[in-house]
Amino acid sequence: TSNCQNEVLWTVAGALQPNSVQLRVKLSQPADSVRALVSTSNDLTQAIYSSYSFADTSNNQVAAISLTGLQPNTKYYYAIEANGVADTSADDIGEFRTPENGPFSYNFVTGSCNRRPETPTYADFLNYDAHFYLNMGDLHYDDPCDQDIFYHRDPYETRVFNQPLQAEVYRKMGFAYIWDDHDYCGNDANGSRFPGTIPARRAYREYIPHYPLQNDSSIYQAFDYGRVRFIMTELRSERLAGTTTMGAAQKQWFKNQLLDARDRKMLICWVSSYSWYGILADNWGGETAERRELSEFFRDSAIANMFILNGDAHMAAIDDGRNEIGRASCRERV
Repeated sequence: TSNCQNEVLWTVAGALQPNSVQLRVKLSQPADSVRALVSTSNDLTQAIYSSYSFADTSNNQVAAISLTGLQPNTKYYYAIEANGVADTSADDIGEFRTPENGPFSYNFVTGSCNRRPETPTYADFLNYDAHFYLNMGDLHYDDPCDQDIFYHRDPYETRVFNQPLQAEVYRKMGFAYIWDDHDYCGNDANGSRFPGTIPARRAYREYIPHYPLQNDSSIYQAFDYGRVRFIMTELRSERLAGTTTMGAAQKQWFKNQLLDARDRKMLICWVSSYSWYGILADNWGGETAERRELSEFFRDSAIANMFILNGDAHMAAIDDGRNEIGRASCRERV
């Protein structure tokens, strides 16, 4: 066991809940005992500790840390301890805020299509007092499609978490994310037939703090935040082009999520990585039968309290519903 400081290279918090959080932390050296110390004070006094994790060659020195016992609607600061030595340098102390246990008001920021990893938009994110950043896909454009997991880990390192402006965002607010094609297995990649499918799913779990997943192969997920139920569907590895966008299991899960949120009188935010109103083969325009099926389900189930966040259109727009399917519009809801 080393008694020197193990440098924190980057850190990100996610899966925020009133009493818990998940962290992902990249260390400069392997460590067999890694934990977080968390405090409501930026000098980390009266800190509470997470359970132990590890960082070694099996996870590319990215430790997955879970912390419970937190207080709702509270801002926390955290540092990382590796093999008994904490890295408390100012630029390595992270921050996050837990949500209230019930309705409350808050801000979040959202985006997709990260072609320019150092766009100044990331600096703007820090001006909104946001609880979290929700990315709707194409977090990078490296188009990894290889059975070697290196090709899926490396873009998270070089195009995301090691980019200075992005790193500051991930260090100071929560993160929620679902992939699209460029950050899954390449441009227009649909389905699970690719050599990169399994390592892509593994790298996602290693690098991304996430809400509970449904099984070992899926990454779709949902969570409550205040009065909103966020439902993040995964429309790439589950897709069978020309037949289904979600796959049978995810589609049933999605419908169940909608009904549960409706019955609990929650506002619903559906995160779709590409355009619901699209007219192209590579968005919902390529699955018009399933889009109609879901539209009729929304209607018949009285899903009236929902808004949709779409990515992949390379524009910013707001649609209040008047450009619905049938008017040949591919305007996004964002």
